[in-house]
Amino acid sequence: INVNLAPVADVADSTASFMYKQARTFGFSDTRVGRLALAFANGTSSQGVVPVFKHFPGIGRATLNTDRYRVVIRSSRATLAEDLYPFRHAIAAGGAPMLMLSNATYTAWDSVNGAGWSKAMGAFLRNDIGYTGVTITDSLTSQQSTYERSLTVIAARACRAGTDMLMLTGSEGSTAKTFNSLLALAQSGS
Repeated sequence: INVNLAPVADVADSTASFMYKQARTFGFSDTRVGRLALAFANGTSSQGVVPVFKHFPGIGRATLNTDRYRVVIRSSRATLAEDLYPFRHAIAAGGAPMLMLSNATYTAWDSVNGAGWSKAMGAFLRNDIGYTGVTITDSLTSQQSTYERSLTVIAARACRAGTDMLMLTGSEGSTAKTFNSLLALAQSGS
């Protein structure tokens, strides 16, 4: 085992946050979450395991689980600055070699696509924040029903958006089908 899909760097907005209800966040304070997530990551790294900060740019405002529901976060960029703090803090400290992108849609950047397959979100992360590490989607498998698009379409959008790795949590058969579809798209120049 050389990668841990943790720490959760999401700042709970309120007790209505599904992340808070599932006890998956370090708290309500952006600085506290930033400090504890980085400490968690440093501990993981000290044992030779790569940490993955998630779920960029933050799903602490979501009241529904993004693995099961289409979640649209309509907050402004200024409001979301608090949610971004733990990620910015870790990146500035050099402690975030990998980031997992959220499946939620953030209208401040893109009103249609989830963060993991949004060109606008990818550009924001790389160009505005200056992140140079590896990006991975959250599981795309359930998103075909929540976004009413085929898994291949969503996966292809993630590739075109510049996301480095795609997480598929379905069966081996569905993963192979998606891989073969993406390979065919790459071979055709799409």
